[in-house]
Amino acid sequence: MLKQFSEEELLGRQLSGKQERELRALRDKGDEDIDCSDIPEIHAIPANAVRGRFLRPNARSLPTIHLEEGLMRTLSEIAVRKGVRVDDLVNELLKKELEIAEALR
Repeated sequence: MLKQFSEEELLGRQLSGKQERELRALRDKGDEDIDCSDIPEIHAIPANAVRGRFLRPNARSLPTIHLEEGLMRTLSEIAVRKGVRVDDLVNELLKKELEIAEALR
């Protein structure tokens, strides 16, 4: 599931009525209704293409965590109010919960 960004996160302001209508119209279109004729097809890999340019062999992989939609929305709103990233907020909350759990052992 992709993260759903709020208008505030994306634009720093609310969408206008016109923008809302345009986005709704796009969302309701099927793939077959979207005109992609001005996008050139790629028939061959470009000669200057580099395989693995951004590969980092020793990079550590972080697990993906799926949150309920309402929980993610609430966390996103709190993070925006506090001016922090959602993952930083979640990490801080989990650290505090673990401290409480350890204290109760």
